[in-house]
Amino acid sequence: MRHRVHRAYAGETKSPVLVRDADERLPYYEGDEPPTAPAGAVIETRTQANWDGGPPLVERVAIVEEELSLPAERRAAVEAALAAVVPVMAAWGVGPLATCTWVVGEPRALSLAAQRRGDCLRALHEVVWEVASDHGLNLGNEYGSAARAQEWERMAHADVVFPEELEDPYYAYGPSGPPVVPKGWRRRPVRELEDPFAPLLALASAGFQLLKLAGDEAVLCLPAADS
Repeated sequence: MRHRVHRAYAGETKSPVLVRDADERLPYYEGDEPPTAPAGAVIETRTQANWDGGPPLVERVAIVEEELSLPAERRAAVEAALAAVVPVMAAWGVGPLATCTWVVGEPRALSLAAQRRGDCLRALHEVVWEVASDHGLNLGNEYGSAARAQEWERMAHADVVFPEELEDPYYAYGPSGPPVVPKGWRRRPVRELEDPFAPLLALASAGFQLLKLAGDEAVLCLPAADS
């Protein structure tokens, strides 16, 4: 597995300013100041859709890619923990992991650097929370894998079946719509499926914070002791 560190830098947020690209046809809102970063940094943009259908919000993050200096035993431990996550997330399109990206930086910069299209980790949490909520089994505004794991257990005991799709009558998820229930889960009882949160909690208990999971890449927060 390839390991890399993305050290991230972000500029200050500002009141969004409407700007246009070179051909004057594609306006967007710029929501931050340019990041200040060391030489060799690559500037990447992050785009958020506008819920009212207007121009999107664009923010920038500067990333310096570095070699990972994690001790061999710690690297082996995270690879083993991640390998246990892959099978239970296969329904979400996760395959054997080829890249492990460790992000580090101030909170906003880290958050921007960690963003990935196709991240299934957030979608997993949202699907479980929504279905648990529909059956009166959710834990309110509690977040994280530990809360979702409790909801999963409640749904399994209550013989809850995953629906074909989630409804979003109040437009809570904006223009992208509600998360999609993976095909392998549709019309399946929760108790028949493998609990996806057990390996996620094991990963966290080993000291590794998984931020995003997309395709063959895992994005984790680089522990302060290793940064």
